[in-house]
Amino acid sequence: MASSHMEGDALIWFQNVVDGGLCRDWEAFSRALLLHFGHTAYDDPLEALTRLKQTSTVASYMNQFEGLANRLRGLSDSQKLSCFLNGLKDEIRIPVRMLCPVNLNVAYGLSKMQEEYLPSIRKAAKSTGERTTSMGGGNYSTGLYSTDYSNKWYQSHPTSKAMLR
Repeated sequence: MASSHMEGDALIWFQNVVDGGLCRDWEAFSRALLLHFGHTAYDDPLEALTRLKQTSTVASYMNQFEGLANRLRGLSDSQKLSCFLNGLKDEIRIPVRMLCPVNLNVAYGLSKMQEEYLPSIRKAAKSTGERTTSMGGGNYSTGLYSTDYSNKWYQSHPTSKAMLR
């Protein structure tokens, strides 16, 4: 009966257990199942959550983040928000953090918007020859904010000239 609800790795494991005659009753089967697929004593979801980094889309990162966060009890909303922002790619994290999201849902929404906006910025920068993520004396353009930090702007403003000296 249990095998009809299994697929992939679980089904392969189950077939090996049955073929090996390892589980003769429900109690033995439950222990073997938890031993093979359950969390170990060395599993630390808080460590995993704080080390989690976005490697693909924001949605994929959020799914991984929520999976780990749901295993933790007592984590405050501000702690979750901080962990979430910390794991985002720089090109998404920095502009989102500048907007001071008040909770995880707002941060997620802003992150999705920034992710959707990045290709258009890269395309525009490519057509004009601008650099999009370097502040090295030129334009710094990440999406939600785009500012010219070159010395030319500061030199053309009287109040800024004194700051450059």
